[in-house]
Amino acid sequence: MLEYPVFVLVGRDFRVCFACFMQIGGLRCSYSVGEKSQLLELERAYKANFVSFMVTQQALSDQVDDLGQIYDRIRRAIAKIMSVADAQAQVMEIRAEKNRQKLVWLIGLATLLAGLFRVLSSGSALPKPSRA
Repeated sequence: MLEYPVFVLVGRDFRVCFACFMQIGGLRCSYSVGEKSQLLELERAYKANFVSFMVTQQALSDQVDDLGQIYDRIRRAIAKIMSVADAQAQVMEIRAEKNRQKLVWLIGLATLLAGLFRVLSSGSALPKPSRA
């Protein structure tokens, strides 16, 4: 396969540049019919690939613009949802702290009652000395 300089041009500029390349190249060295047809084939492939690239790039650009517009439309709603969620999280943290305090008191009360029950069930607060 022949290697030629790459032209990153589109539209009319590409056609003019390619025509100049073919003319100048033809004057400097004589291309065979096969080489000329290969060059023309490469030109068509380049243009087709570049057009495909441009279509894809434009589609992606349009999608980015669409996403930006969608985000702009829902930005206030998202901010509102986030502030409500933050407020609810704070309420839940306060509720969890109150529940922890209640649990500590409940455990303390249960321990106190268990100790009181032990004392009352033994009949005396002091343990009986063991006889050894």
